[in-house]
Amino acid sequence: MPEPSESTHLFRILQRAGAERPASDGRRDDFNYVASWMKHGVGSDEVEIGEWEVKLWLNRAISKYRAVYGIGTPEMAGLFPWARPLSS
Repeated sequence: MPEPSESTHLFRILQRAGAERPASDGRRDDFNYVASWMKHGVGSDEVEIGEWEVKLWLNRAISKYRAVYGIGTPEMAGLFPWARPLSS
């Protein structure tokens, strides 16, 4: 999927928030760890994926889709009411 022209989707918002407010222990938040693990098998042999992470990834994917294409689908809106089509 192409990158949206404006960085208003969830992943970019999370990246900006992490950069503006780094963890007190100096570690960088890795919002892509689970996706990298699923795609490339990097890191642990097993990773437990919680419900909140699934919801985060669905939010992230839908927000990027809407940022790129300016539309949502009934299925997206069924999961998250904010995912209805953007108005022109």
